Amino acid sequence: MKNNHTNRKIKTPVRSIAVAVFIIFIFLSGLVLFRNVIPIVDELNFHYPAVLAVSDGRFTDEVFSRLWMLPGYHIIVGVLARALNFTSLFQFRLISTIISLFSLLFVYLISKTLFPKQALVRTLQFLFFPAVMPFFFLLYTDMVSFAIVLASLWLTLRRRYQLAGFVGTISLFVRQNNVLWIAFYILLIYAQEEGNILSRAAFMRQLKRCWVFLAGGAFFIIGMMLYALNMHGDLVLFQGISGNNLAVALLLFFILFLPLLIKDRNVIRQQLRKPKVLVSIALMYLLCLFSLRNLHPWNQTPLFYIHNIILGLLARSPILQVLLFVPIAVVVSYLWLGKVERKAFALMYPFAFVALITISVADLRYATIPFCLYLLLRKPESPTDEGFLTAYYMVLGTFLTLGTAAVVVFW
Repeated sequence: MKNNHTNRKIKTPVRSIAVAVFIIFIFLSGLVLFRNVIPIVDELNFHYPAVLAVSDGRFTDEVFSRLWMLPGYHIIVGVLARALNFTSLFQFRLISTIISLFSLLFVYLISKTLFPKQALVRTLQFLFFPAVMPFFFLLYTDMVSFAIVLASLWLTLRRRYQLAGFVGTISLFVRQNNVLWIAFYILLIYAQEEGNILSRAAFMRQLKRCWVFLAGGAFFIIGMMLYALNMHGDLVLFQGISGNNLAVALLLFFILFLPLLIKDRNVIRQQLRKPKVLVSIALMYLLCLFSLRNLHPWNQTPLFYIHNIILGLLARSPILQVLLFVPIAVVVSYLWLGKVERKAFALMYPFAFVALITISVADLRYATIPFCLYLLLRKPESPTDEGFLTAYYMVLGTFLTLGTAAVVVFW
């Protein structure tokens, strides 16, 4: 018995070290792969000029007014680049990649809190997740933003609410749509501490727990209003209600979580007999169908964007619009199964819905955080199923990363 216990103790650090070495190898390979890759879309138009301006000490309206987000990311990377005397796109990408590594750390810590036996597997799944992997190596806000969002979630789960609020506030100055996930954390805290209790005393206790979240949100709104006065970018193009992102996201959810959908196919079939599920499917399909429009100029080019390809095909083909019903029906039925580790985690669904329908431009990056939160907070499957899902992501993630480096396909 003692020998078996000792062997398990030895195996755990060996596995952890092996996974850490493998992750380092993947990141070094990715950096080599992207070393000479040309600037990709937003890198050229927004991020590189803004980071370069900060690193040169040029805090001018001419540079920052073109951004459609607060320049928190650009200030972080630019200040570090100035300290290191970095000036090239690859060097800026390197800084962003190193910061992005913290997202893996917080995925591991959250998984260790929720599923101790699956922490390493969940970390690998996140690393190779197709919505994530290419962005580790690009000068984009996504992974740095998500690292901060994950840090706030981990602190929330650890009941370090004031610190979680402070970290969450920082995330708002990297990507402003993170305000939805901060609101999700506030509700999660209430469910975590008060359960189903609705009373004045419970609300007052919640106010004491979340005052940093609320103060940070107010500070962010004021900062955003002031910043918007000097903006000449395309923020206006993001306004309006549209089913574009919702339709594309549901289709991509079907593809990304296909191994889990296949495993639960019999249960999903049973779900289709429930009236509430059928009504949800009908409403979701009709919303996607009747608000599906390929009118936004950003969705016309470049064509190597996956969402531009999908949206273009759906908008032109009535047959594909009819066929879209199948993945929507399957995904909605699956989500009704409630396969998240805690009931309170299902509170993320309405926030994901709002995040997707309030953006008129179709861009899969707005589905990345909902996808990743589901990947992270879902109930664990058997070791065999989790292993198969990991292998599935390794293939898809590697393919998409290589395609991004070759500038032939992009998330």
